Amino acid sequence: VVTFAKLLQQKKGYSTGYIGKWHLNGRTKPGFEDEDRKFGFYDTKYQFNRGHWKFFEDDESNVHAYEYKEIRKVKSNLEESYSTDFLFRKALDFMRKRINQNKRFALMLSIPDPHGPNDVRPPYDTMYNSMNFTLPATGVAAYNKNPASPGWAKFDVDHKNAEELIT
Repeated sequence: VVTFAKLLQQKKGYSTGYIGKWHLNGRTKPGFEDEDRKFGFYDTKYQFNRGHWKFFEDDESNVHAYEYKEIRKVKSNLEESYSTDFLFRKALDFMRKRINQNKRFALMLSIPDPHGPNDVRPPYDTMYNSMNFTLPATGVAAYNKNPASPGWAKFDVDHKNAEELIT
C-alpha cells in the first residue's frame, strides 16, 4: 500500500510520524507500535490501535493507556496524562526535534477527543457551561438520524498530479 507517509519518506526524505488513534490494526487494544503495519510512518511509538483511552503514561520503554474509570491508576498529574494534552505534547516534541535537526517532517496527529465517552479533565469539563449553542443544520440532521453531506464533501481532486504537489 502506497501512503502519503511512504511517498514523503521515500521521494523527499521526510521524517514521518503518527501519533494518536490509528484504528486500522484489527482488534488489538491499545495495540501500540505495530512494526508490521507502519504504512510509511517511521516514528509510531505513540500510535495506538483501538479504545477510548483518556489517560496515557510513558515510562520511556512502554506507553500505558487508561480509561476514564481507571483514573486512580494514573501516577502523573492530569495535565501530563490526559489524552489530548499527552498526545499534543508528544507531537510538539516530535516537531521540535526535527526542526532542531533541520529535517523535513510530516506528522499525523489523531487525537481521540472529542469522542465518547465525553469525559474531560478540568477546566474543560465546565468552561462552556454558561453558554448556549445552536446546533447547525448538519448537527440537527445527524441528531435526527438523517445525515446531510457537508458542503466541503463535493470537490474534485486530481489524483494523477497529486505527487507533483509534494515539496
